[in-house]
Amino acid sequence: MFRRAPPDWERVKQEFMFCTDPLDVIAERNGIGRGALTRHANAANWQRQITTVQRPRRTKAERAEAAAESTRRALSKSLAARLYLAIDRKVQEIEMRMQQAEDEGRSAVDVERDARTLSAFARVYAKLVEFDGAKKPATEKRETESKPSPERSSEDADQLRRDLARRLERLDRGGDA
Repeated sequence: MFRRAPPDWERVKQEFMFCTDPLDVIAERNGIGRGALTRHANAANWQRQITTVQRPRRTKAERAEAAAESTRRALSKSLAARLYLAIDRKVQEIEMRMQQAEDEGRSAVDVERDARTLSAFARVYAKLVEFDGAKKPATEKRETESKPSPERSSEDADQLRRDLARRLERLDRGGDA
């Protein structure tokens, strides 16, 4: 059976008395448990010469709220990404139908349905862009200053609307002919 070497208690004493690290860290660094460290320190009457900086402890409710917020952020990112992909796939599908419509000719009802669908996608896209801009925490906004700003994203949404309008005009011209 493997036996561990006993800890260097002189070193442990020096760290206990003069190191600002918490007792957990000191104990782990020396290969002992915190309980063994405190028992030995009490038995030898060691006194810490410095004060350890204690980090503020969060309550159980605060920890639960932080975990819930983290989950909400992850889910909203995931949902937004899936919506972007779904919109992209549907717009590509409609564009393919537009190409086929030029060759085969389509009814006005089909053209109108695609036009309404594209219009709805443009509105959803604009809301997603607004949502992404509003949901970023202040620190994340500062980190991503080089990325497009919400104003730039709004311009992108406007450009998408213009592109969709041009495509709809082509559909109308193709459907009327």
